[in-house]
Amino acid sequence: MNEKLTYEDLKLGEKAKEAFLKGESTEYIIKSCPVYLNTNPVFGNLNATDLVIAAVLGNVNTLLVGDTGTGKTQLAKDIYNYYFNGNKAENGNGILIRGKPELDINSEIFTKLNISQAQRELTDNIDSLIYLVDELNRSPAIGQNQFFGLGDGVMDFGGKAIRLGKDGYSLLLSTANLGNGEFQGTFETDKALYNRLAVAIDFDYSKFKPTQEDRILIDLLRAADPRVKEAPKRDITEKIMQANREIEEISRNPGLEALAVINFLKFGLDNCQKYNSKEKIWPLNCQACDKNKGDGDEEVKLKEYGICSLIRAPVERTTSATLRYAAALQYLMKLKNPNEKINTTELLFKAFEMTGAYQSLLNPTILKQDYYDQNPKMMADVVDKLKKDYAKAEKFIIASLEAVEQGKKVNTFFVHEDRIGNYEDLSNEAKRSITKIDPFTDRGKLGYGWVNTLLDLTSKLKRK
Repeated sequence: MNEKLTYEDLKLGEKAKEAFLKGESTEYIIKSCPVYLNTNPVFGNLNATDLVIAAVLGNVNTLLVGDTGTGKTQLAKDIYNYYFNGNKAENGNGILIRGKPELDINSEIFTKLNISQAQRELTDNIDSLIYLVDELNRSPAIGQNQFFGLGDGVMDFGGKAIRLGKDGYSLLLSTANLGNGEFQGTFETDKALYNRLAVAIDFDYSKFKPTQEDRILIDLLRAADPRVKEAPKRDITEKIMQANREIEEISRNPGLEALAVINFLKFGLDNCQKYNSKEKIWPLNCQACDKNKGDGDEEVKLKEYGICSLIRAPVERTTSATLRYAAALQYLMKLKNPNEKINTTELLFKAFEMTGAYQSLLNPTILKQDYYDQNPKMMADVVDKLKKDYAKAEKFIIASLEAVEQGKKVNTFFVHEDRIGNYEDLSNEAKRSITKIDPFTDRGKLGYGWVNTLLDLTSKLKRK
């Protein structure tokens, strides 16, 4: 039985930093330590590097974006070498693919020509655990269709779907340069491909950039060299795959708080005060809607807009990715510090912030005119608004879910001295002097009628 994964196993440039501060030589650091260093704190006890590490442990496909020189390829290569032992052809577990116009991964990577049989046959590259696609959008849009199979973990061959990877683990890790037409050799990417790259981290965003100390240390740790550096090769894939199995178990039983947030994202964002879901054409209907006004307590950039006009409901693949990524973040937080206290609601919203930024959920007009196409910035602001709205209903939702677990449906409440109670438990006399609260309606900008549906379904399932 392999030893259990530790956070020490996962450190990248932090190993080089620690070695440097201990007085180790440059030669030792180059030979023994990974390169990428980014300790910018992001959430709980996790830093920006940890956001990517969690995705690797959870087998969640990831896209690293940003300007040239922001370190995204360095980070990807460190993971590729230091976790997965590099190239499959050199006894590693990875396949490196560089985006280019003439790329044909079927013939170049997954099949070879058997001359004696005059036919193509599969190579053992289908067993690779990580597929690193560097500069994904330097393949033309039609050529990027080849990456769909990598995102889904399957490829078509001989009329059959062939599973990629091993024991259910197959990770697509990609990098791309995005940004306002500055990169002339790049192409647009289909939103369906973005949908398969569940986590997107933009290193142009200030909250994901290395700290000043990190940047100073990077120059001190190694001789100046603008090229991507090769991290030492090492194989911890068995530990990673075991961690992935544990994360899968967490995601299967996420708990009441997590399920409540996921259903809020699925159905609350589908609500419309003016049009029903069939008549609403988002975001066109929002532009002249009299309901599309802010509530007066938002950040300056969003004060003019109602939350219903800023973001639409995610598709099933995105909410599934949010649950899985939240489980991976939770796992890594506990791995880093077993005593770390985790707020499940905050965790789920943070996971959605990371999985939703590039999923065509944000209002494109506002994204362009108010945020200058800074997806992560707008996503962070929108998620903050979502959390504030959800917080008003959360205690009622959780109370109802806990009650239905005990076989009782509770969907109307009263509040007394900051405590909530079941309105139907009051006497008729008490009801005359107590305000009835009915929180599960679709009368607001965001809908909560879905809670009643969830309660009814849960009740039916318990009776079986």
